[in-house]
Amino acid sequence: MGTISHLPRRDRPQPVRLGSDREAEAALAALVDGWQGAEPSLAQRREALKLSGLTAISLCAEAGGLDCSTALLARVVRQIESVDPGAAEALHRHFVLIDMFREEGDERFYGQLAEQSLAGDLLMGEADAARGTLDVRQEDFQSTASGEVLLPQAALFADWLWLPAINDAAGHLVEGSALVPVRAATLETRVDGEGREHLVARFRSAPVAHGLWARARPRLRTAVALDHLLEAARASVQLDLAGGGASPQAALRLSLARRALLALVQEAAAALDHAQVAPSVDSLGQADSLCRDAALFAADLTGHEGRFEHLATLAPGQC
Repeated sequence: MGTISHLPRRDRPQPVRLGSDREAEAALAALVDGWQGAEPSLAQRREALKLSGLTAISLCAEAGGLDCSTALLARVVRQIESVDPGAAEALHRHFVLIDMFREEGDERFYGQLAEQSLAGDLLMGEADAARGTLDVRQEDFQSTASGEVLLPQAALFADWLWLPAINDAAGHLVEGSALVPVRAATLETRVDGEGREHLVARFRSAPVAHGLWARARPRLRTAVALDHLLEAARASVQLDLAGGGASPQAALRLSLARRALLALVQEAAAALDHAQVAPSVDSLGQADSLCRDAALFAADLTGHEGRFEHLATLAPGQC
């Protein structure tokens, strides 16, 4: 034990409640400055993240969060990544999962996650945030012709499940895994012809759909955030051009690149909207592919392809 994350509740510092984007920026700067040159353990850094208030900034305003912009979320992840890539990955995954549960429409469950985030008790990207989570291994996972999934009995005691993604159309397992809330499934026990009892889950939407949603949306957010950098570069070149310090060709190249990126972002956003109205493995896969293209194109244009690789090339369930 021995780290702050294991202190009794009464001795634990109270989490910060951030009231504006400016306060979030200040909390981010203080956190990054405090980590510069220091060597806190991974557990201490994740605890500091939870207490900083930053884990709650993506929550909707009604739940007590900031409902902040995509650009701010990307800046937070990017700056934390500069001092601790592992903590940045955990926070990024937290934002993605919180957003996924928000989109699922279960207000009670989302409210519970919001309450835990505001209390500094939740960082969903933590490897040890497995309270109520069951990792169903591929060898434990069986699908039936009717689309049902056979699960271990331990799933009865889980709040959500990590499952290998299943492609409904082809009926076979695909690469990666997906976070599936237990509430998204109807669980029942069934005895087979040999007298063995199985836990059966029937999902309203396929596990792969959850994985694709969790992967596509942050990719598009990355592209939009990087577009801000591209616009800043374009504005800078325009100023240099006015002062005679830049060539018209450079300004034209940046302008054309940004127009191409915006067109790709708009196409990806439209595909996500369509997938939300008519969700299927095909529509979500198309949206996911376009969001990936937008993120990689934006990263290439701004010179961030290395630093944003983990945001743009994640397998389902790894975001």
